[in-house]
Amino acid sequence: EYSMQAKERIESAKKGIAVNFSDVAASKPEVTQTSVSDNQSNGVSSGGDDTAKKYYEAVSLFSQNKFEEAIVILTNIINQGQTEENKDLFEKTHFQIGKCYMKMKDFDNAIDSYKTFARKFPSSNVLKEVVFNMGLSYEEIGEVDKATAFYNKVVDMAPEDNFTAKAKNKIKTL
Repeated sequence: EYSMQAKERIESAKKGIAVNFSDVAASKPEVTQTSVSDNQSNGVSSGGDDTAKKYYEAVSLFSQNKFEEAIVILTNIINQGQTEENKDLFEKTHFQIGKCYMKMKDFDNAIDSYKTFARKFPSSNVLKEVVFNMGLSYEEIGEVDKATAFYNKVVDMAPEDNFTAKAKNKIKTL
C-alpha cells in the first residue's frame, strides 16, 4: 500500500531533499514482512535475503550524514557478491559508496569507487553522473588535466542534459 510513497522518499533521501513525515506519523501504517516475490514485483530484488533492507538502511544513513556507517553496510553488501537476483541493487550499492566518499571529501577513494563502477557497469544509466563525479574528484585533489578530461567525456556523452551543462561550465572555469 505504501510502496510508491516509500520509493519516492528513498529517491528524495538519495538526493538529500528534506521530506515531511507528519502524514506518516498520523496514519501509523502497520509494517508487514514482504516476500521476495513482492519485492521483485516492485522492481527491487533482495536476492532472497536482507540485501535490499541493508541497502535502504545505508541510504537512510547517507541522508543522515552518517557516511562511514553507510560505507560499512554497503561494503558488506558488495562482499556478499553479485547474484542475478541482486544485480540492480549491486549496481546502486557501488554508486552509493562513491557518493559517500565524495561527501566525506575522501576524493581518492571516491575516484577508486567510481573507476570500479565504470568497469563493472559500463552501460549504467548513471554512468554520466559517475564520470562527472570523477571529474569533480580530480578537480578537488588538484589534478586539473584529469578533471578536464573527465568533463570533456561528459560533454561527449549523450544525451545533452544538466551534467553536460555543468561539465561545460567546469571546463570554462578550469
